[in-house]
Amino acid sequence: MNKREKNQWTHVGTIFAFNLLFSPILLAGTAPNTISAAGIRASLTSVNAKVENKFIQKQTRPASTHDLKDYESEPIIFGTFQRQKTDVSANINGYHIKSGGVGYLLDYNFKTALDLFEIGGGATYAESHTNIATSDTLNSDYGQILGYANLVENGYFLGLFLSRTESWSKSKRAISGTTLQALSRFKGAAFFSKVRIGHMSRQSDWQLIPEASLYYVHFHESGRNETGADISNLSVSSSAADGVKAGIGGRVMYIQPAVTTEIRAFYLRDLKNPLLNPSFTFSASGAPFASSAQNNKKNNLNLGASLKYFVRPDLSITGVYDFLVKQQGYTENNASLLMCWNF
Repeated sequence: MNKREKNQWTHVGTIFAFNLLFSPILLAGTAPNTISAAGIRASLTSVNAKVENKFIQKQTRPASTHDLKDYESEPIIFGTFQRQKTDVSANINGYHIKSGGVGYLLDYNFKTALDLFEIGGGATYAESHTNIATSDTLNSDYGQILGYANLVENGYFLGLFLSRTESWSKSKRAISGTTLQALSRFKGAAFFSKVRIGHMSRQSDWQLIPEASLYYVHFHESGRNETGADISNLSVSSSAADGVKAGIGGRVMYIQPAVTTEIRAFYLRDLKNPLLNPSFTFSASGAPFASSAQNNKKNNLNLGASLKYFVRPDLSITGVYDFLVKQQGYTENNASLLMCWNF
């Protein structure tokens, strides 16, 4: 295989690496048996990370990027699984989330003096099912629009990512000691932005990518009134939250024509935690429902690995695993599988 053929192999498709975007994000109260909408992150993280790593895929090409097509389009199919164990000391309920969806991305590559200057956008739709503790559930649908830009010159890169998400959820909360179930429907919205800078250093088939990033996120969740649980029904107020996070770390990649592997490690620091804090009252009496605050520490460590296999030059399958640990009880296991077709 000559150098040009190898270059074509290494730039086709997308190197998908599963980065946690903003963690942890719990979109409801943190008391026991309170439904949490952590699924809004589990479902959409894979898409956001996939777009981010489209940048890396082009940046890691050993040859000039000026021969890229003007337009590149890519339908995607994805599935994710996320698990969090119960931790009483941190006031965190255990949960696991299964989600999947479809999306479509379109890029435009400008012909400039830069090695790479691209803009792109797309839309995705996802569904998720969440089991909280032993008997509570949350089912959600998500719609997302997104946009991004990426500049590369002499190995240095600057990337910008923006997304807007709308969610529609149905929750079921079991009432302890009874057969009653409290049911509710509510909507949510999220805006996410991320700026990342870094440098690439390639030696033969190895690529080292140190990088730093800054995130901003805004969440809003509508109020809701539960039904079906008589005097145990709760009224939950609407709530909103903003978060800011800084990150620093790096990736090591080994690039082959048919398979690409990556390991990564990032330290993340919450400058402002995006935890929603709604108020709870019993619908029948108006009495407040006590909900103790989650113990959410500021320091995070994200470790991960991914393996991408090219079925053919325009079709790839990627498996990803990430482990997130926070101080005082918060750990998270995330697995993802994604298929991409580039044309």
